[in-house]
Amino acid sequence: GKRLGALKMTLAGLAASTSPPSLRAAAESMASQLDEALALVRRMSADLHPLILDNLGLNAALDWLVGDVAARLGLAVDLHCDEDVQIDKATELAVYRLVETVLELASQHQTASVSMELLQRSHDIVLQFHFVPRHARPGSAAAVIEESSESLKDQVHLLEGRLEVDELSEGMQRINIFLPVRASIDR
Repeated sequence: GKRLGALKMTLAGLAASTSPPSLRAAAESMASQLDEALALVRRMSADLHPLILDNLGLNAALDWLVGDVAARLGLAVDLHCDEDVQIDKATELAVYRLVETVLELASQHQTASVSMELLQRSHDIVLQFHFVPRHARPGSAAAVIEESSESLKDQVHLLEGRLEVDELSEGMQRINIFLPVRASIDR
C-alpha cells in the first residue's frame, strides 16, 4: 500500500511536468489504475483482520459487519449481543468470520431476514441465527447446511465447537454454534 502511494505521488509529479497531451493522458490513466489498486489493497487488508476489532471490540465490529453485509446482500438482519462478552482476540476474529460465513449462506438461500444473537455462558460462546425465508421451504435447513456450508462446518470444527441445525415452523431455520471459552484471555 505504501509503495503504491509513493508510486502515485511520483506519477502525479511526472504528469504535471509532462507537456505532450498524450503522455499526460497516459499518466492520468495510470494514476486512476493506481487508485483502484490502492482501494483493493485497503479492502483486502481490512478483510484479513478488521481494525475495528482491535479499536472498538467485537460488538462494534459485528454491528459494522451486519450493516455492511445487509446492505450489500439485501438482507434484513437483527443483531443482539451480550454486552460483556470476554473472549481472546483469536476467538473474536473467529466469531467475526463465522458471522460473515453464516450471513453469506443466508443470502445464497433466499433468506428474507436473519435474527442473530451472541451470548456468553460460563463454558462457551453461543451464536444463534434464526432465518426467515422469502418463500417457505420445509425440510431445507439440513439441506442448506449439507449443500453449501462445508466452510462453516470446517470453521466450527477447527475451533473445537459444535454446530446444530434445526428446521422450525413455516420454513424457518435455526443454526446454533457453540464455541468453547478459552482458559486465558489475551488482551
